[in-house]
Amino acid sequence: MNKQLQVHVQLDSGKPGVENMKTYYYGSVFLVNDEASALDSRNVSELVVEKGLDIVLRRNDIKVASKYCDALCTTKSTNSGVDPPVIIDLSNATCVEACKACDHIFSWGFGNKYQKVEGIVESVTNNKNKIILLIQRKEKTWKIPFSLKGVTWPRGEEPYADEAFELLRQSIVDKRVEVLLEKFDSDSDGYFVGTLLLESNTHVAIPLVKAGLAKLEAHYPKGYRNQVKDVQISPQMKRMKIWENSSAKKKSKDSVALDGFLFIFLHI
Repeated sequence: MNKQLQVHVQLDSGKPGVENMKTYYYGSVFLVNDEASALDSRNVSELVVEKGLDIVLRRNDIKVASKYCDALCTTKSTNSGVDPPVIIDLSNATCVEACKACDHIFSWGFGNKYQKVEGIVESVTNNKNKIILLIQRKEKTWKIPFSLKGVTWPRGEEPYADEAFELLRQSIVDKRVEVLLEKFDSDSDGYFVGTLLLESNTHVAIPLVKAGLAKLEAHYPKGYRNQVKDVQISPQMKRMKIWENSSAKKKSKDSVALDGFLFIFLHI
C-alpha cells in the first residue's frame, strides 16, 4: 500500500464495434524504490512468488505473452515456511481419476442439479472439443478438462477449424466464467460436460455462433437454448461459413424473404 508503481499494459480485452462490454487490461506491475531507477524496479509477481504465495504456469497457447515471462518462470520461493498453492492437474487424467475428483469440485444442489461454481479458462485445445478450466475449491485449485454440451464447432482438419479455434481462444481464454456442470461423461473428450457463461449470463459460444463458426446440436440445455438459437438464425439464413453448403429452407407461400428478414403474413 502507498507505494509507487509502474504499470506496463500489454493487452486488453476490448473488441472493436462491441458496446456495453467491460474492458480488462493485462500486463505487469512493478514496485519502484525511491532510490532505484525504472530499470531496477521489481516485478510484483516475482515478489509474490518469492514469498511462496503463488506459482507460475507457462502458457503455450497464447500469441501475446508477457516479455517478462521468462524471468518470472525462473523465480523461486525463498520462504520455506509458506505452503505453495496446491494445483491438482486433471487435464490429462484418466476417466477414473477425474470421476473421483468430481465430488470435490462440484456440489450437488437443489432440483437434482450441480451448483454453479466460478472458474477461469486457462486454454482451449485445437483438435478436440475440450476447454481447460482452473477452479478453486477447498483451498485447492483444480485444473480440469471441460466440454460444452449441445454446441459444436469445426475441429482438426475440418474447414474453418483454425478460425473457430482462434475466435474461441480470444473470447474466453483468461476470462472468469460460471461453470454449470450437467453430467460426467466417460465418452466425452473433457469428461466434465456442461455450460460456461461469461458476463451478463452470456453463453461462451455466442461469438462463434454469431460468426457462423458454431451451431446448436439436438440435445442442447433447455435453459440457454433460446439464447443461442436466436443468434444462430442470421448466419444460417445468410449461409455463413459452416452453413455455406446447407440446403435452403423451403419458404411457405405466405412468406416473403427480403434482405435477410422473413416476414410472415397471417390470414385472419
